[in-house]
Amino acid sequence: MDEVHLGLTEKDNYYIMWTIAQLPEESTKPLNPRQAVVPRPGRHRRPMTAPKTQKDKASKRKRVLLTVLTIVVLLGILATAGYFIKQLIVSKYFFCARSVKFIPIDKACDGKDDCAGGEDEITCMSSFTANTTFPVRLMSPQHVLQVYSPGPGWRSVCSDDWTEKHTQTACNQLGYTYKPRSTSVRVDTLISSLKTGPFTAVRPGTTSTPIHQATMDR
Repeated sequence: MDEVHLGLTEKDNYYIMWTIAQLPEESTKPLNPRQAVVPRPGRHRRPMTAPKTQKDKASKRKRVLLTVLTIVVLLGILATAGYFIKQLIVSKYFFCARSVKFIPIDKACDGKDDCAGGEDEITCMSSFTANTTFPVRLMSPQHVLQVYSPGPGWRSVCSDDWTEKHTQTACNQLGYTYKPRSTSVRVDTLISSLKTGPFTAVRPGTTSTPIHQATMDR
């Protein structure tokens, strides 16, 4: 087999070897590595913004004022509408607070308990037509029942023959319709102006007759 000669001299070999020796070895390490940036503690700078002008400030105030006025107007409209709706409902219905329901207004004060606890009958007033002095009243802190007639005038009613039905009739005349009750008191415990009379008492069988018409002198 023939040999291949490149024909290089010693001098040429020297330069080749020197050149190879001067070249750096290949490396995967970058020549200019980037250093990791470590954030430093401290205040963060706010982005710079253009200063607000007087025109911008005035425009912002106008928007705030307009928003407030709009809210106030809306609240006023809602309050007015609520008032008229309430008046309309009250004119047609009676509200039972305990049972939380509405009943027609004509069922209130009809003598029947349509609400729980008789709410629709508590505040009712009895109507009585008289051309003279109203004929029934309560006197003194003891609430002594008296009736009136044009002749004798005012007379205290005795408890003789008095019944629970008389209590209901008398209280209805006075406007007390919710669970009326009565008790008897001794004459000698009354104030001095009532101890001497005059007195009157109910007639038997007159439980539904108005009290001032169901009495007779004693």
